[in-house]
Amino acid sequence: MGTEVPQAGRGYAVQAPGAALVDFTGTFTSGSVSRANLQRASTDPATGWHLLGNPFPSPLDWSTMTVGTAAADNLQNVDGAVYVYQSSGPYVGSYRTYLAGAPGNASPLIPAGSGFFVHTTSLATPGTVRFADANRVTTFGAQPAFGRGNDPRARLTLTLRGAAGPADALTVYADPAATPGFDAALDALKLPNPTGLNLSAQAGATPLALDALPAFAPGTTVPLAVGVPAAGAYVLQVSELANLPTGTAAVLVDTQLNTRTDLAALPAAGYAFGVTAAQAATLLTGRFYLKLAAAGPLATAGGRTAVGLALFPNPTHGAATLTGAQPGTRVTVYDALGRSVTSATANAAGTAALVLPTGLATGVYVMRAGGVALRLTVE
Repeated sequence: MGTEVPQAGRGYAVQAPGAALVDFTGTFTSGSVSRANLQRASTDPATGWHLLGNPFPSPLDWSTMTVGTAAADNLQNVDGAVYVYQSSGPYVGSYRTYLAGAPGNASPLIPAGSGFFVHTTSLATPGTVRFADANRVTTFGAQPAFGRGNDPRARLTLTLRGAAGPADALTVYADPAATPGFDAALDALKLPNPTGLNLSAQAGATPLALDALPAFAPGTTVPLAVGVPAAGAYVLQVSELANLPTGTAAVLVDTQLNTRTDLAALPAAGYAFGVTAAQAATLLTGRFYLKLAAAGPLATAGGRTAVGLALFPNPTHGAATLTGAQPGTRVTVYDALGRSVTSATANAAGTAALVLPTGLATGVYVMRAGGVALRLTVE
């Protein structure tokens, strides 16, 4: 940066050791600070991002930032969400997304000296962000707990994880003021993480980190987009599932393995799946989606389903037996990449003996019999 004097409210990217001491000199900023003329190049949601900075020598509380068109509003033609980069190492980290009123436990506090991203809402009008002393935190005791509280709205949070390292989360929730499209005050766009690990909902062509639906009604479908940095094994875990309407189930559909998993019954270990090198090279769309459905028997279970199928032993070391199938049903075991590893045909008694290949890698596999899928764990 040389001899440049930093501008109040403008964001800067700095690469510094984690133990470095950052020393501010000069006169601290107070009062009103504005960043105006925040342009957007096109309707593409990938445009219109702006790096701003907390102009104050104290934390900035984003929950106090109002959205509207009045002169007193803090955010004019700017989406309500804020994106704060959480560094976990040199060029490694992820974005913490906060949107006032949305469920979740992200903190609205932006530390002194921290930068953050905002997004201009529309192409036609430049955005403006106004900071004021009323948006500052000046009480330096224990901060309030920004938890989920007693929010009565239906909501779910899915978390994407690899074998190790970072994770990324998506929250979908119900709000009667929401529309099926993008709502600047209720939805948050997805700002891709530099780690390459990204999970988002797709509202048309718009990726979302927070997706508000008018209601959690049976028949509603939420397409998902998954981005991973490399080929390998990944899991989708349920971080929160709350207040679903009576008689409604949230189902994760995997079109590659043709499975439907009730998220309320998903084990803590999550839904395991694999990604090939070719799939990792691009954003994975069309494979996963969330479906809100009438509660009832689904086509995925841990070992027994309502239609009477049983798979044992499970976990297994080299073989498993399926009972309760229709005679003549072809039974196939697939790995996480959708490749067949073994198959058999159910006999007249409805039993199929599955012999797994020698040296098969440990992990979670999917056994399909007709329209039903069961998880099979190999130890």
